[in-house]
Amino acid sequence: MSLRQPDQAAPIKALFGAFVASAVAFSLLDLLWLGVVARGFYDTHMGPLKADPVNGLAAVLFYVMFISVVLIYAIYRASSPKDALRRGAELGFATYATYELTNWAVIQDWPSVLVLPDILWGVVLTGCTAWAGRRVFERLHSTAPDHP
Repeated sequence: MSLRQPDQAAPIKALFGAFVASAVAFSLLDLLWLGVVARGFYDTHMGPLKADPVNGLAAVLFYVMFISVVLIYAIYRASSPKDALRRGAELGFATYATYELTNWAVIQDWPSVLVLPDILWGVVLTGCTAWAGRRVFERLHSTAPDHP
């Protein structure tokens, strides 16, 4: 794990752009996964555990908090888009494994078949999100005027 200090002069515009790009990437990928690609899988295995409708406030709070952590840990502290991808994948593994294994441990009848696919999805989703955010961060940061 790199202890490299992030660029202290990173402009707010680059950080904000990276946050927006990450939020868009995360939202689109996650909605595609949950709403199209794996919808039947989750419907079949979660059944009555799924909320209908989804709690929108809880979803928005999660997205804002999670993307903020991705921004700080996996984008801002990365040395490159490839490093952001790795850091994002690590973060996705840690957070999605925590969620899935905790649910499996404490929720009666939590479907064990969800655990591995959801953890793997967290790795892919968070890695790709961090990669996209870092690309935007670098593009915006490289065009920012130098500060004395």
